[in-house]
Amino acid sequence: MTETVDLVNGEGHVVKRAVPRQDAGRYEGLYLSIVIVVIFNGIGQILVHRRSLSKDVNPGDIDHVCGAVVSGETPHQAAHRETREELGVSLHNLHVLHRGINPYDRYRYLFTGETDESPRRDEIDPAEVDWVGYEHPAALIAKRESGELTFIDGFFDDLDVALRFFAERRAPQAVPVPGALDSRPPSSVRTRDRAAQWGAPDVTVPSIVHDRLHNDVFTGR
Repeated sequence: MTETVDLVNGEGHVVKRAVPRQDAGRYEGLYLSIVIVVIFNGIGQILVHRRSLSKDVNPGDIDHVCGAVVSGETPHQAAHRETREELGVSLHNLHVLHRGINPYDRYRYLFTGETDESPRRDEIDPAEVDWVGYEHPAALIAKRESGELTFIDGFFDDLDVALRFFAERRAPQAVPVPGALDSRPPSSVRTRDRAAQWGAPDVTVPSIVHDRLHNDVFTGR
């Protein structure tokens, strides 16, 4: 069965419905919507997966949940579905951090969410995911620097945005800037492709991790 998608304009509003996925690029000025989800547990670890070695694009790279919004779905529904399909867990406290067109002509929604579930390996497609597990941000940085693991372009850009969000939510002096989440992100995060109020999650962001992420020069996705 052919997968269909709804195409959106530059503001993210659906303009054309039920287009075959393979035809999505034929409509000038319209965009396929995708979701990316950065997932934390209650102690500040990140749930990540390694892309299958059989994949045509970026085989073996560490990635966040990423996938297309199919026809009839909302971005939030797509984030939940893709997370279940890719990692076998359910999410709560799902929140949009940014949305907008990326350089690959996709309308990207960047989410962060929480789970404390263990990945259900029997629900994970081995053709898509080689392994999945929880890692601390500092451990991921160390494994990148040692060459032990390779990462999808933009992985740490999106992680940086999510860490900033959690840090701001925890800071008593933080004052929301009207419209800030709708603005185009800084250059370091613009290449990766809002929702319900949620409580302050118990996620600690070590300053050394945030500083190292912030000071690195990242590649785009």
